[in-house]
Amino acid sequence: MAELSIRSRQTKTAPPQINGRWVLATEQEWLIEGLPVALDAIEHELAGVCERVGGVLLLNFRNVVGRFNLPYLGPLEVASGKWTDADFDHLLADVTEIAAALPFSSRVGGGLPYERTALPEQQVPYHAFVYLRYILSDAAPLHEQLGPSLRRVVAQPHRKLVPRGRVVPLERARLVGTRGLVRILEQPGDWIGVERGYGGPLALALRNHLPEQIEEDHRTATLDTPENRFVLMFLELCRSIVERTRNTASAWSGFSRSRLLDDCDRIQRVLAPIRSHAMWRDVGQLAHVPAGSSVLQRQYGYRDVLRHYVRLRLVSRIPLDDDAVEDLLGLKDVATLYELWCFFAVVDAARACLGRPVEASTPRVEPGQLTVPWGFRVAWSDGSELFYNASFTPKSKDPAFRSTSVVLRPDVTLRIPDGPARGVHLFDAKFRLQALPTDDADDVDATFKRADLYKMHTYRDAIPSARSAWIIYPGTEERFFATSGGAGCDGVGGVPGLPGDLEAIRSRVRRVLQSAV
Repeated sequence: MAELSIRSRQTKTAPPQINGRWVLATEQEWLIEGLPVALDAIEHELAGVCERVGGVLLLNFRNVVGRFNLPYLGPLEVASGKWTDADFDHLLADVTEIAAALPFSSRVGGGLPYERTALPEQQVPYHAFVYLRYILSDAAPLHEQLGPSLRRVVAQPHRKLVPRGRVVPLERARLVGTRGLVRILEQPGDWIGVERGYGGPLALALRNHLPEQIEEDHRTATLDTPENRFVLMFLELCRSIVERTRNTASAWSGFSRSRLLDDCDRIQRVLAPIRSHAMWRDVGQLAHVPAGSSVLQRQYGYRDVLRHYVRLRLVSRIPLDDDAVEDLLGLKDVATLYELWCFFAVVDAARACLGRPVEASTPRVEPGQLTVPWGFRVAWSDGSELFYNASFTPKSKDPAFRSTSVVLRPDVTLRIPDGPARGVHLFDAKFRLQALPTDDADDVDATFKRADLYKMHTYRDAIPSARSAWIIYPGTEERFFATSGGAGCDGVGGVPGLPGDLEAIRSRVRRVLQSAV
């Protein structure tokens, strides 16, 4: 650590050390300064979450958490003050539990499809095996087939230039950089004396001495990149799924046994040439998933492997359409899932007050995915309705869904036909990571942003039927700002919404329905 310094970009302070580890919060950006050789090594290990800015490394872990053992820096732990894998699973569990009770139209079976959320360590992940068998077969659409993506990776693998110092005799040196010059000054014992006037400016600077050898800058292309390590890890995951399925099937008898073993053989025949490719001899073990890597996010082959990995690893309880999968499960953030969770949380809250719904729109179900479309509707016997991403337009034939200016699409719309709360009440999901303490006047109690309240005021001003507009955010404090001269439920506010805890949303929806602040 003597060669490096690390500090928060925001607070300018060093991170704490707990149990011998540096603990870095994902809510902050971190700056590392030190010798170029150390920064090069760390940048290589943390590709995707760091950026070289001059002689400084800027680390931005976003939603990446975990433990790392970095060269020169040592053990390091990245922690988020708010969200974990358990929170993500809670969101999925809540959505599944609520949606399973909805009375979808007769074209759909008894609710949303349910799948297990993780690969069990001690059980055969048959659900994952079925998915793997599908994407490695000709039955899958071409854009879903895994084989072409893997073959593209080994045919055109991602390479990265890495610095590799090379010591050469002084007279043969051609490319000498700062590191080579610093190394000369650090090792004066290797200097030899030369005659005055011989050796040029370097000898003059070293008082008539020259080094016999010098470290020359040399960059070589390597296949040992985090992206290739990720693909190798994925191949090992596939192998593990197949082997565990094979071991279980071997104990069976009859047709099921031979059919499943044949499937295992077929999958291995597809994967074997990929796994035995020579490129993997130069690829090391994955330390962390390079979530922010533009190669994994965008480059053909790699991006498809990432998509299939996430589906295998999480096996989402609510399979979403391709666009939602890219936003939600592309390891960028959980905002899309949080928006869907907020809708079903309001459904649950309305159901607690109004009873069981009498109707729900039909999701579009296709092999391996389900779409909750814009305008998805849940209705009750008294005429109350809930909509997911309903459109409010200036030309709407229904006055309740008319805007005075532009098209608006709140995340959740609650339409109440009668009673003191008659009208439209809007809810918008605002996924926010825990903010740092701030004296900014644009913050409201360091929970939700004033800009979010502006958006709620926009809804109320532009949608004549809107009575109230609410932010749902992953915080702890509820706020309400009543409209001057309005009824009890008229205004804007913020409602906490945390995975596994629906009580705040239930309480607010109940008070809205009762027209009470």
